[in-house]
Amino acid sequence: MNKDQIKAFFTKVSEKQNYFAIISAIIGLIGMFLPYATVSFWGFSNSINYISTDDGKIYLVLLIAATVFYFLKREGIGCIISVFMACVALYDFSDFTNVSNETYGLAQQNSGSYIVLLAAILMVAAPFIGAKVEAFIKNNLNSKTNS
Repeated sequence: MNKDQIKAFFTKVSEKQNYFAIISAIIGLIGMFLPYATVSFWGFSNSINYISTDDGKIYLVLLIAATVFYFLKREGIGCIISVFMACVALYDFSDFTNVSNETYGLAQQNSGSYIVLLAAILMVAAPFIGAKVEAFIKNNLNSKTNS
């Protein structure tokens, strides 16, 4: 990519909204309220969701900001914010591995941690694959309705 293409990616306004990114943001928002981690010890169990952590609040702000930019058809800025969001999610995901090792396996990741990380990665990839996914869905729907 040359300098003009990079500048156009960040400054252009898309023709249509990126629904793939918006759906990924909804999935990420749902994942924040699911159990992120569980600690079990002698029959007692305690779960925590991602929204109740400090990094979860940072993730939520970045998620809302990226979704607003995707909604306003500014994919380049939404992608950059999504990169920071993915870095927060990836850091917490990898840091939890250390916590699990330190607690001798008493702490375990739950579905919320995987969904939050997946949604962040999908939002980063949305400007590059969103239109292709939408075209694929339209082609399959058209071919099934014609059959």
